[in-house]
Amino acid sequence: MTIKEIWPIILQIGSVSGLISLIYVIGQNVKKKKRFSFVFRGSAGGVTEKDNLEFYNLSFDGHIKNQSLEPNSIIEISYVIWDNGSRTRSLTNGIGAEVHDGNQNKISLPILFSPYEGKHLKINFQICLTGTHVKALVYSKKPVQPGAAFYIPKHEFHLLFTDINGNLFDEKGALRSQKLIDLWWTLPNTFERLKSGNPFPYLWHMVKIINYYLILQLRKFFRFFGF
Repeated sequence: MTIKEIWPIILQIGSVSGLISLIYVIGQNVKKKKRFSFVFRGSAGGVTEKDNLEFYNLSFDGHIKNQSLEPNSIIEISYVIWDNGSRTRSLTNGIGAEVHDGNQNKISLPILFSPYEGKHLKINFQICLTGTHVKALVYSKKPVQPGAAFYIPKHEFHLLFTDINGNLFDEKGALRSQKLIDLWWTLPNTFERLKSGNPFPYLWHMVKIINYYLILQLRKFFRFFGF
C-alpha cells in the first residue's frame, strides 16, 4: 500500500468509515512489514590457534523468526559489538557466518522464510585476532560490580541480519543502518587533516552521518505505521 493509495482514505478521515478504513490499512501494513527477530538459546566464545594465527570462535544458538505476513529471505548474517546505546556505532563489525540448522546440517545463504516461519539456527564465526583491534576487545574484562574480584568480558557480541530488500535488523528486530555504522567507523580517517588545519573532510563526514541518522529515524517512523 502506497501513500498515493492511502491519501483518499485520509481525506475521508472525517467519517467513521474513513477512520476505520485507515486503522485497518495501518494494521495490515504493520503485519506485512519486513522484520526478523532472534531469540537466544545460548552463545559461547573461545580463543584457538590455527596456522600460527590466533582466532576467536564465536557461536550463537537460537530461534530466528520472520515476523511478517509476507515471505522474506536473509542474505547476510554479521556480528557486531556496539559502541553506544542507540546502536549506531560499533567497536567491531564483520561477516563470514557459517550457519547450521538444529540437526547440524549446513545451511547456505540466502535463507528463505515463509510468513511467520521460525527456524532453529546455529551461527558460527571464526574471527582472526592476530594483528587486529578485535584482540583487545576480546581480552578486555570488567568486574561484575565495582570492587569485585570476579571479572567478566567487558564487551558483548551481538547479531545483525540483512534481508533480501537490504533492511538491516538487530536480534530484537529493530531497524539499523549499515551505512551509518560504516560512516562512524571511518570518521577517524579525517582526524589527521583536521589536526593539520583542514576541517572540511571532517565536517563533510559529519554532514553525511547526520544525514543517514535522520534517514534512519524517518524509516523507523514510517515503519511504525507499516510503510
